[in-house]
Amino acid sequence: MKPFSAVATVLAFVGIAYAESPFVGTWKMNRDKTQFDAKSGILKIEADGQGIRYSSAGTAVYGGPLDGTERPGLGTYAKDTFVLKKNGDRGYETVQSRNGKNTVREVIEASPDGKTLTSSFTQLGQRKDGKQPTTVNTYKRTGGDGKPHAFLGTWERDQKLTKWGDEPPTMVLTESGGILTINNTTTDLKTTIDLAKGAVAVTGGNPATDVTRTAKKIDDRSFEMSTTRGGRTQTSVYRVAADGKTMMLKFTSIGEDGKPVTTTNVFERQ
Repeated sequence: MKPFSAVATVLAFVGIAYAESPFVGTWKMNRDKTQFDAKSGILKIEADGQGIRYSSAGTAVYGGPLDGTERPGLGTYAKDTFVLKKNGDRGYETVQSRNGKNTVREVIEASPDGKTLTSSFTQLGQRKDGKQPTTVNTYKRTGGDGKPHAFLGTWERDQKLTKWGDEPPTMVLTESGGILTINNTTTDLKTTIDLAKGAVAVTGGNPATDVTRTAKKIDDRSFEMSTTRGGRTQTSVYRVAADGKTMMLKFTSIGEDGKPVTTTNVFERQ
């Protein structure tokens, strides 16, 4: 991800616009300052009949036999499809699709001693530059005995061992006539927010079509956006610091156990 070529022009614009809205600007996430909820790093893979059931952060994602058949996801992901197939003696891979387009490939593999698990997570066809970055997460076993498949069990992510596949994401916020627009610099995804009416629209990219979004202003430096899909609601709170140099983006969702899972991303003004 690269900043605009006309850096001086952008910074001058941001300086002027900031007097009108603290949200306006180009923001880059600082992964070192991001705080992950302990529950957000829990992965559970269970035996389920002739197949498996995969849950992340307390939410079921997909399930079924490892036979290469395309099936709908579970719960919130019921409108997406997943193809699962075995990959060696200790792993499997899955390809997720949305609106008929492949979006993610994940390769799961347990270590020979069964104590650790790696998840190689590749973005497919989502970036404007055509790149398909792969992030590798490492998990440590916290439950299960790995039978009959080595990857079955409960796993906890070791964030220090994460190998990111690309640069931290950058987003650009603009405002005109009270309408906020959030642009993702690596994809064509654009989110338009009318805080006065509470209306949110997402265009470009490959967004889920079965989603309801609303927004509301909290105060002069923060607003909230709610996203509901499959009966589950995720709340995103954007809050700019008093000095205007950082912005916190807090995601909160409710897991199947009814408990909240929260991750706080820290963005720095560019």
